[in-house]
Amino acid sequence: MSTWSQIVNDALKLLGVYEHGASLDADHGADGLRAAQLLLETWSNERLSVFTMREITHSLTSGTGTYYIGRGGDINETTGTAQAGGNNTITLASGAVTDDDEFNDFVVVTTGGTGSGQHRTIIDTVASTDVCTVSSNWDTNPDATTTYEIEARRPQRIHAAFTRDSDNQDFPISVGLTNEEWSLICKKSLSTTYPNYLYYRESYPRGEINLYPAPGAGLTLYLQVWDFLTRPGALTSTVVFPPGYERAFIFNLAVDMAPMFGVEPSPTVQKMAVDSKAALQSLNQKYEAMCLDVPVGRRVNYRQWFFSGS
Repeated sequence: MSTWSQIVNDALKLLGVYEHGASLDADHGADGLRAAQLLLETWSNERLSVFTMREITHSLTSGTGTYYIGRGGDINETTGTAQAGGNNTITLASGAVTDDDEFNDFVVVTTGGTGSGQHRTIIDTVASTDVCTVSSNWDTNPDATTTYEIEARRPQRIHAAFTRDSDNQDFPISVGLTNEEWSLICKKSLSTTYPNYLYYRESYPRGEINLYPAPGAGLTLYLQVWDFLTRPGALTSTVVFPPGYERAFIFNLAVDMAPMFGVEPSPTVQKMAVDSKAALQSLNQKYEAMCLDVPVGRRVNYRQWFFSGS
């Protein structure tokens, strides 16, 4: 599997900055890593460039309909007890990290034990050691007594949602409420066993999730959100892309980095960047199911109307 150092090196070769066989130097590597991080951030805002969904769960409180997701919110990605810590690191519970960079850009909060009450943004995650490097030194280093939670990131959009009760039965929630429809609900404090609707207010740095009616006891909320493309924390990190993504990203990174080095990418490189990204977006396109408008003004046997056309 490739590393991000190889990705940056390949992009610079496409621009003619490096010749075949040349090795990436430290300054160019740092610039390339930063460019790759910013490009991935941009692609994360493009629905058709994102290849995976992320499932987020949260135990609901009976009678409470509003929850916050993002910085300082109610919803967490995972919790645990640290194995160790350093000046700017925390070693998560054993096996907590599946892939390199998995929790990059997430916020970790120390909730108990040594160094409780601190929060830092994770900038690098190593799967083999469960070590997370954070954005700045801790005031008090965590240790094996430190409990933590990693906050769920604010999603750009919520694609689907459902609740699950204590009998493992799932009940769907409509996520399509608009600002106007939410404003027209006169009694937003109404409670029931299972909520039917979800209104997502896309505020920043945390989003506001409103369930209507407010849920009853014993429910867990499941959110399906389009995931962010993980930004690399180091040039040595392993690239985790589905087939086809690596090639498309190399060509697009070359085009993106060209102004930084004062060069113009060749027409071939520009065309390959456009074509390879378009192929990915075509693969990620989800088409809506066809539906038939309901006739207005007369009572209809819908089954007969559908099959007979009359």
